[in-house]
Amino acid sequence: MAYLSGSIEAVDFYCKAFNAASKNCFKASDDDDFYAHAEIVINSQTVLAISDISHYSTNFIRENNMQFWLTFDDEKSLDAAYDVLKQKA
Repeated sequence: MAYLSGSIEAVDFYCKAFNAASKNCFKASDDDDFYAHAEIVINSQTVLAISDISHYSTNFIRENNMQFWLTFDDEKSLDAAYDVLKQKA
């Protein structure tokens, strides 16, 4: 699970990078401009769940690192994801 701010934009960004789909995306209330929870699905597998820090009263430490592993079926898919991700680096 990744906790961040700007979760709606993050979901859109990762879906674009990995040619993925989002599911189970919901806000705590209709007025929220963030997701309380969202999942990113690649090839029928949920690989990343996202929750906006705005949803929690807990004090999160910014810039903590996270790591996740993805595998690709071919180099073309890997290159396409890398091309999108490097724009935010």
